[in-house]
Amino acid sequence: MENGVRTLGLLLMAGALLAGCGDPDPPPRSAHEVHFDTVDGTIHVHNEGDGLWTDEDRWRPRTDWEPGELSGPISLAWDPAGYLWIADFGLLRYTIFDPDGEFDRVLRRPIARTAPNLYQIGYFDRSGNFVDETVVSDEMGGEGGISFVRVSPGGEVVDTLPPVIRPTYVSPETATQIFLKQTNLGELNWYRPRINWDFGLDDTVWFTTSDPFRTIQRTLEGDTLRIITIDDRSEELTPEDEDRVAEVLSDPALDRGDFNLVRRIARGLHVMGDGHLLVQVEELPGEDGSIFDVFDPEGRLLGTIDLGFPVPIQARFGSLGNTLAIPSFDSIDVPRLVRITLEKK
Repeated sequence: MENGVRTLGLLLMAGALLAGCGDPDPPPRSAHEVHFDTVDGTIHVHNEGDGLWTDEDRWRPRTDWEPGELSGPISLAWDPAGYLWIADFGLLRYTIFDPDGEFDRVLRRPIARTAPNLYQIGYFDRSGNFVDETVVSDEMGGEGGISFVRVSPGGEVVDTLPPVIRPTYVSPETATQIFLKQTNLGELNWYRPRINWDFGLDDTVWFTTSDPFRTIQRTLEGDTLRIITIDDRSEELTPEDEDRVAEVLSDPALDRGDFNLVRRIARGLHVMGDGHLLVQVEELPGEDGSIFDVFDPEGRLLGTIDLGFPVPIQARFGSLGNTLAIPSFDSIDVPRLVRITLEKK
């Protein structure tokens, strides 16, 4: 069965441009990402939500966050009553807005650690609990996993759920292990196993694993419902891939055998509002692509579609029925929201 795709147009184009005059502000003194904020009419470099570099070039921790302000929002979801919950990593709290968009209250977020380099998805289960995400990891860099925590409407932990296990990246206690801790891997990251996941319908979660490649559906409690395999996609590195890896691992102290490297098949996974599953295919290592495998809610492969534009790895889809809303970015970092309707033919 083939699937067509029709782009209905741009729904929204929004962006923020920052302009100023006079002498520029002092540069940030951190390697972390920064953005700009205005305090008392003055532009400051705002770093990680916990402080500001002031005009005097001094560090001043910020402690005056208002109840409705956000420092590090990482996921959001609407509860059954229509209240919007936003999980804030920077302030370790949930900021909650009523159905009219007015600030309602804040609750303590009982989670301090989150999975690095994974974009989070908010979800409410059938009992009205917010399903949040934390990370369980081996301090030596070996096997780790993503674990889910259910939080009650009052902000209390209801229970923890079995983790989705990440593949082992590297053998412990090797020169490669030290290299991993101290060095930016660059292109080597393109070949490290990656987990992609999204919440499905009826309190389930879909995720992909590498080596071997699988798409798996399970309940939040850990019971496996479906395992999907696609035999015509290979995780073996091509000669070009091996050349890239060899260039990164040119140090004779590093052993290629210490790495579990694959040619990743899936770059993203998204569950639509009607239960259909879209798995983004990584056409070229490290690059956003436009090709998606489409599965029905029971896990049957329906076909492959080309959306016609690269979908960023950090983009989280919104969906209603067979219609998708996908944020995209261009060279000047202005987000676009594109609506896509999938049609069976």
